[in-house]
Amino acid sequence: MNEEKTPTRAKESGNNKEKLKQSKEGGSKGDKQRQRTTTQELKARQRAEIYALNKVMTELEQRQFEEFRRQMLLGEAGGGNQTPDTEVMPACRI
Repeated sequence: MNEEKTPTRAKESGNNKEKLKQSKEGGSKGDKQRQRTTTQELKARQRAEIYALNKVMTELEQRQFEEFRRQMLLGEAGGGNQTPDTEVMPACRI
């Protein structure tokens, strides 16, 4: 009777190893899925921050342009009181 039990135990042992292997793989799949989800959330957050920053910078650029334009119009209306180009746009000096 011991001979009959030995193959059964071997089968059970083999099945347990397979179950253990599958549970380990399942655990790593879950970890990979969580990591993938976290990465996707991070990318979405970064994208949203970039869009928000781009909006703020665009608005700032527009305000600065409007202020520059207003100053240029006031300078022309003052008649002959224009500043040289190097003072209007110092970043564009040659």
